[in-house]
Amino acid sequence: MSKLIYPTLDLFAYQLGEGLGDSQDEIKKRRDNFLKILPQDIENILTSIYDRELAFENQEYIKLVEIAGKSSQDFDFVQYLNNYVLKSYYYPVRLNDTYGLLFDCSVDNKDINKEYIPQTLDSLRYLKQQTKSVQGILGKTWLISGIIPNLSIDHENLAKNIYKVFMLEDKPKYLTNKAYEDLIAKQWQYRKIGKFLKASVFEVWQPSQNLKSVEGNIHVLIFIYPNKESMENAAEFYDDWMRLFCYRNKILWAYSEIYCIKLKLKEGFRSIRETINILNNNFDLQKLKLILESNIQTYYKYVINLNYLEIQRGTIEINLYNYQEHLKYMDNYIKENLTKFGDTDLKFFEDFSVIVQQKYLIQAKKDYENLTPAVNILENQLNSIRGIVEIEQAERDRRLETQNTNFQNKIAVVGVAVATASLSTSVISPFVKDIYGLPSIKPLTYKQPFPEPIFNMLLVLVLSTILGCIAGWITQKRLQSRHLSTK
Repeated sequence: MSKLIYPTLDLFAYQLGEGLGDSQDEIKKRRDNFLKILPQDIENILTSIYDRELAFENQEYIKLVEIAGKSSQDFDFVQYLNNYVLKSYYYPVRLNDTYGLLFDCSVDNKDINKEYIPQTLDSLRYLKQQTKSVQGILGKTWLISGIIPNLSIDHENLAKNIYKVFMLEDKPKYLTNKAYEDLIAKQWQYRKIGKFLKASVFEVWQPSQNLKSVEGNIHVLIFIYPNKESMENAAEFYDDWMRLFCYRNKILWAYSEIYCIKLKLKEGFRSIRETINILNNNFDLQKLKLILESNIQTYYKYVINLNYLEIQRGTIEINLYNYQEHLKYMDNYIKENLTKFGDTDLKFFEDFSVIVQQKYLIQAKKDYENLTPAVNILENQLNSIRGIVEIEQAERDRRLETQNTNFQNKIAVVGVAVATASLSTSVISPFVKDIYGLPSIKPLTYKQPFPEPIFNMLLVLVLSTILGCIAGWITQKRLQSRHLSTK
């Protein structure tokens, strides 16, 4: 059974501290969510220094334990599990808009001479169990380290066994032992090899199969030190690893965000086709208004998401630059102190930069270029719908106006006719007898069918009605003539 002296598991976990457009309440809520993954006493301490954290001038890298007036030793914890003495500590920091947490856990078993006792690799499983409550919404990086008990042991074979035991906690239940061995062998084929302070370094990275989330992203580094001194010297670089892995995980998170945004943009583009189909079959004004309102919302969402996609591409670019620059800084610093630190080769970290440049950034640029033309299509469609709505509304208003005008004209005609008839009745009534009494060409030889009063009334009614109709007809012609002259 392979063994390792002072087996240590360091988990670097990251959470977003401030999102684009976040209010102060939302920022506070993000911080509270980050603090919840810490033990209660640490959470209470860091909650009390929130104002000091906000007032800190350089937000680029804030050691929260220091502004709380504490040291990492104040956050040490010791527990006993299955004959293992587990020593751990929490180290929270803030890196601009991101919170980072280093959770360090080691097997601290010593003999009577206070020398570390080599531990079986199975102890790594217990170390990993201590990290279950540590979340990393932006991503995680696992760093496993220890001192090789015998220099004659093959470093790569030991590292492979370490990886196999470490990943055993996440082994799917349906996998047989043979299938698990084959899976580990396949993953190990893609490991990267380097050197750090005389230690042999092995990196295994499994990108998330679900591009919507970074949760499935597994990044494991194994450091096998030749002696205690080199491992103690490595403690000086924890802040550097915190920065470097932050840049790396933010790149992966931003790329995942781009994928999610792209799906939303495609959904918005799909609505364009649906709207075109509706327009081809429907010109109902109310439905057109609803379509217009829906398309305005689609347009604004599309533009916002497209800009957000470009912002995330910028996130990848700036974090790639920071990643490369910090890698150079670490490499130069070690070279300047080569006598102290010894042999180091971090070139394998540059492979990630190549992937980002040749895949992530190019893909993000193409996505932006391919999806941008849809803005013009949406604008044109929006203007077309708005134009159709305006035309339909104007036509509807014109019809209503015509109906109102016709109705008013009818009232006017009837009013004039009635008024004329009434006036005629008043004027004609006194002259009925005179009209009736006019000499006829031929004397009447028949008897009058109605009494004289009734006959007089009927005569007045007929004459006034005729005059009223004539007046109404004249009024109608004049109104029609006026309506035609206003067009």
